[in-house]
Amino acid sequence: MRRAEDLGYRSVWTWERDGWDAFALTGALSQATRRAELGVAIVSAFTRPPPLVAMGAAAAHHLSGGRFVLGLGASSSAITERWMGLPYDRPYQRVRDTLRAVRAILDGGKVSFQGEAIAVEGFRLGVEPAPDLPIHLAALGPDMLALAGREADGVVLYMVPPDRIERVVEPARAAAAAAGRPAPTTVMSVPVVVGGDPAERRRALVDLGLAYARVPVYAAHLTRMGLRDDIDALVEKARATGTDGAADVVPDHLLDAFGVAGEARECREGLRRFLDGGLDRLHVYLMGCGPDRDERRRQVDEALEALAPAGCAPRTGGPEGG
Repeated sequence: MRRAEDLGYRSVWTWERDGWDAFALTGALSQATRRAELGVAIVSAFTRPPPLVAMGAAAAHHLSGGRFVLGLGASSSAITERWMGLPYDRPYQRVRDTLRAVRAILDGGKVSFQGEAIAVEGFRLGVEPAPDLPIHLAALGPDMLALAGREADGVVLYMVPPDRIERVVEPARAAAAAAGRPAPTTVMSVPVVVGGDPAERRRALVDLGLAYARVPVYAAHLTRMGLRDDIDALVEKARATGTDGAADVVPDHLLDAFGVAGEARECREGLRRFLDGGLDRLHVYLMGCGPDRDERRRQVDEALEALAPAGCAPRTGGPEGG
């Protein structure tokens, strides 16, 4: 991570799904970095109650010297119910209530909160509050996007092609304007597949896209963007011929929703399209190709240097993320 900082990457983000605990990893990153913004996108509103989210966020905030950004979201029913054994009900209400309760706890004082999905009674953070800690919401649908605009500091997108970013994020910007607030920072994590040959890279990106496209919340998201027929055809082709056959026929506009794949120059050009499409920040998720772990790591290390942010700054001139 220090090398990433030295190469000009301005933020380091992690996530929480089936790997390391997000706050524990962020705490470690806070000690391994000096300047980079640190964030998590996302922590699920279903797997931690608001006091626990606030405790982890406050720890990351203070350990990093105020460099931390909290990302909250609904995750998915598959992760929440099947993996974690927890009920998944009313995701919008759960995220909204968690956002409000966490914000109140981080502001300091004793908090009693009664929402539609969550209640907190008499909790007080036992360490220094963090009232200025930014909170971003993961949002795909218009209701969650509007919530991010009204009440959060940023919105985290995923699987949006460059030419649809402005249209997708419009509910967040409109809600912010109606509430008299600045537009939320628009962020997206973009998978970038490097190494291997062109067919391997394309196959890896299609594999990743298919895994998400089969999740109902992402299927609905792709449908709203007018990609339902393309997804159905791709899923059917994969079922009949495997990923190789599907990768041969996936249209470029659908592949754009899944991420970027190619040599360094191609990847840089692809990432530029996302920034020009309306993002304020871009999180680059590097993935190597092939079965050998050491080789994939080498590919990612090479790409980390080749894609260093110089020459790929966003239109606004601000930091683009890492």
